[in-house]
Amino acid sequence: MNAKFKSTSLSMATCCFGALAMLCLQINVSHAQGLPLAPGGLVPGPGIPSPVGGSPIASISIPFSSASFTGILTSTVIGGDISNPLGGLTFTYQYSITGGPDSSGGISLGGFAGFLTDVGYQIPATGVPPAFENRSAAGDNIDFFFSGIPVGSSSALLVVQTSAQSFGINTSTVLDNTGSPYVAELAPVGTVGVPEPTSAVVVLLGLGVMASVRRFRKQ
Repeated sequence: MNAKFKSTSLSMATCCFGALAMLCLQINVSHAQGLPLAPGGLVPGPGIPSPVGGSPIASISIPFSSASFTGILTSTVIGGDISNPLGGLTFTYQYSITGGPDSSGGISLGGFAGFLTDVGYQIPATGVPPAFENRSAAGDNIDFFFSGIPVGSSSALLVVQTSAQSFGINTSTVLDNTGSPYVAELAPVGTVGVPEPTSAVVVLLGLGVMASVRRFRKQ
């Protein structure tokens, strides 16, 4: 086997290995993202290894209490999550029930109206995984439902990948049969990921009026 043939074979092998590595990376990233959840939608699970990469931008831990239980909710904003297919910020939430006579059946997270969202929970799970998630018809609330989170336990790390480019404070509700305390959370704010149809029409009408005024002034 001559040196030229060896060099060609080595180059082909290197190219094939590189292509295979890129394919594996794409497969791993695609499997890392959550399920799309549109307004009015309902999805099961899923368990995902997200977020992938990125770094926390902000995080808060806020206690809550009611006649049914006490607990704490931690919400975190992550930028640069390469598994986020929507190109925006990723939000994670985890809450614990620390006391009280009752368990929690879920949590309702506010502030997502107008944004694209993918949802799931991080695996390996460090707490109770949700049975399913749904989104309100208006798109503002995303709900994670559980078979029950008893005292002394916490939810799995809940992941919401979004198209949002900025964040702020919003309000969530910890769900239960007899008490539903409100608690502050980090959530999307600012320009929405997809304009509402009425908003788009208003913008187009405004541009049309401005163009007419310019033509009138020129005349």
